[in-house]
Formats: sequence, C-alpha cells, structure tokens
Amino acid sequence: TFEAAHGAAPAIAGEQLISGGGAAGGISSSSVEYGSFMGQYSSPDTTESKYYQIISTGGTLKKLRVELATAPGTGTSWTFTVMQDTVATSLACSISDTSTSCADTSNTVSISAGDKVNLRITPTNTPANPSYIRFSSVFAGTDNTETILMGNSYDDISTSGTVYMSLHGESHGDDSTLTDVETLIPTSGTVKKLYVESSAAPGSGNNCTFTVLKNGLATSLTCELGALGAICYDTSNSFTVEAGDSIVLRNAITGTIGSMFC
Repeated sequence: TFEAAHGAAPAIAGEQLISGGGAAGGISSSSVEYGSFMGQYSSPDTTESKYYQIISTGGTLKKLRVELATAPGTGTSWTFTVMQDTVATSLACSISDTSTSCADTSNTVSISAGDKVNLRITPTNTPANPSYIRFSSVFAGTDNTETILMGNSYDDISTSGTVYMSLHGESHGDDSTLTDVETLIPTSGTVKKLYVESSAAPGSGNNCTFTVLKNGLATSLTCELGALGAICYDTSNSFTVEAGDSIVLRNAITGTIGSMFC
C-alpha cells in the first residue's frame, strides 16, 4: 500500500475525482470481498489488507457512485461500502433487483493523513455475477491545492533485487522494468508526502528502500522499511514536476525478504 500527494490545483477547487473498477476474475456471490479505491484491479479479494490504499493528506471522501454490467436479480443485491482503517463508514450504496447502479450523495467520510481506505462488496441472496464493476467518488482535500495518488501491489512483491511499482492503482506485485509501471503527470506541481505500508516486516538483516523516481531518476522523496518495520513515510521532502513528466515507485531490497505485499 503506497500513496503520495500531488500539489497542484484540481479542476474544481478542493475536489478530485477518484475512480476505479475491475472484476475480470469475477466477484463472489456468496462472500464479502474488497477492492482498491483508486485504479483498475483484476478482481476483488476476501483479504481486505490486499486492497488497502493510504491517503496521504487530510480531507473528505464523498459522492460514491457504483455501476454494474449486470443487474443482481429479483430479491438479491450488492452493497458497496467505503472502509476506513478496516471500519465501515456511512458512505455506502446498494444495487438490488433489476437496477445496475447506485449512489450515495449525502454521506461523507472525514480523512486524516495516513488513513487506509478500500471498497467492501457485500452480496445478499446470491446475486448474479457481473462481468465488471466500476465506481467513482470525490476527494476534497483540506488543502485545496492537493490531489492524491494511491496504489497497491495486491500480489506479493519480489523477495530481492530492485523492482518498480505504479503510484496509481494495482501493480500485480512489481516489475523489473520501470517504464512498464510509470505514471504520466498531466500538469505541473509538487509531489510530496510518501506513505508505504507492507503486510509484513522485511525481517532480520533485510530492508526495503522505497524512492519515487522522476523520469527514471531518483528524487529525495524516499522512506525505508527496516528489519522490523511495516510502515514508513516521508512527509518532509518533495520535488517538482511538469506536464509530461513520469513518476514511479522504486523498491531497492537489501537481503532476501519473506512473502509480503504492499
């Protein structure tokens, strides 16, 4: 789970569109599952922590909208709930019977820097399995010049070497080629407030050093997971970007770590 803030004025002062979706691998019609809150993903998972994404700056989440390819069917439903640090929030909506969409434009969620979010998907009475799910919401930053990037590895990351992950959406583990997972920046601004959390510590004698690269070069925005650490952050350093620059998260692994995802 990793996150950075991008300091540039959004299209609507103080508001940023957050969108996501996926489920090419299917959604369970009988079990509660979870999906990431920003970016495309392959399919939801019953392990909530695989889809944690950290929000690196304070603000408010609101205006949840969800759409399915297929209606649940008579007497059945899907309920979609925004989770905050594993706790269900009031920002939620349900799709039932012959409907294919829902929205919650009334409730909001107050966010502090470092909070983890994802989307919980709850079936009732074995609804029909849709071929996709897509959703959106709005993040209104306390500082209205800040927008956010959220990513996660979902799959286990490599156990050694130097690898790369996208700062936006799901990375399916990591990649040995940085250009495969770079994010293109559409506007000038400042990238800051890096947060990284893993499912386990690297272990004795090992560490993971995470650094944001700009156009393939290391910046000062970096943090390290030590032998016993599972979370790190850098809220002091920052770097500027221009439209057309690309950024990516590099993980330089010292030693050989055990099974873990970020």
